[in-house]
Amino acid sequence: GSGGDEERALREALRQAQEVGVAPDLLEAAEQVLRRADERYEQMRHQLHVAKLHADVQAVCELLRKCKAANMRSPAISEATAWLAEAFPDLEKLQLELVSGLESRNAVLLKRVISEDNAQYLDPELLEKAAKVIEEEERLASVRSLLITAMSELDVEKLEDAIRTGKDAGIESALLHRALETLERVKRDNATIALQAAMERKNAKALEQAIKGAMQEGVQKGLISDAKQLLKQLKARNKAHKLRWWLSQKEIRFLDGCAELTSGACAVVEQAVQILLRNPEVELSIEGHRACPQECKPNSCRDDDPNDERPLLSQNRALSVARALRESGCSNRMEIKAWGCRHRAVGKRRLVRIVTARGDEVHDEAQGSDDHVDLEISSSVE
Repeated sequence: GSGGDEERALREALRQAQEVGVAPDLLEAAEQVLRRADERYEQMRHQLHVAKLHADVQAVCELLRKCKAANMRSPAISEATAWLAEAFPDLEKLQLELVSGLESRNAVLLKRVISEDNAQYLDPELLEKAAKVIEEEERLASVRSLLITAMSELDVEKLEDAIRTGKDAGIESALLHRALETLERVKRDNATIALQAAMERKNAKALEQAIKGAMQEGVQKGLISDAKQLLKQLKARNKAHKLRWWLSQKEIRFLDGCAELTSGACAVVEQAVQILLRNPEVELSIEGHRACPQECKPNSCRDDDPNDERPLLSQNRALSVARALRESGCSNRMEIKAWGCRHRAVGKRRLVRIVTARGDEVHDEAQGSDDHVDLEISSSVE
């Protein structure tokens, strides 16, 4: 009638063994086990009696928990349980709420339970678990708030940090999924804005980087296609700028009154050929100039004056350059123009100007606002 299920089962087995005549030594061993169990039960009963006598609720609760863990049943245990329920009628309810709160991880319920005055009499292990659950749920609530705030602010860096924190904290997948969707959308929107800004600036380097970012973030394909087309135009223009700069550093020297290329001029033309062969799409205007005598009046020498042979010198100089380029394999479209000494920027100088045709370029704020590029091969005035 005392002890746990194992002791009761052992008593029944011992009774049956005695009936069938099991070995005495085995029976003696079983009887010793039962005597120790009875001693433990008697000790427990005595402790319960003393605890009740001194109204030690904490001790009664602890002893009853031990009895329950050992599955012990007896009148003494029932009496102690009844005494406890009468003295603290809400204790059992608190215990049930504590268990329920732990199962549902309801931090609000658990905080209310452990704040009750009689919570000190509840199972310490369960109270410890409750404290851990409350701490974890409060941390999760903080992470949820962090995620929601980052989603409302649409800040990529904050979203990425909040998502990492959420994953580490084990936040629910639904909220993480929403945050990830928001992050993707914000990145896509930012990449779209960056791409549009780069297209407006017409800066090739910035546009190329913006296109890469847009492709990674899934920006609208039509916009990316337009950006790639613009990038192609900008690269072609930049290549022409580099060609202009290179040619502007070179000089072709002509002898006074001559249109033939000197050996030094041929060397410069050959350098130009190496560049133009790699840029056959650049259209050129080759413009010849010449130095008039000091007494020459403005606009007195014209290409259409049949009696003045001097304008032919500037034309022949331009033709000499063009012919050398053609003979070297340059297929660029070339236009010949003779200025004589009438060009207001060149004046009375022995030189040839090579100007890219209008329409080859598009405006770039980084390269100035001209809609064409001058590629100049000039001579020193002798």
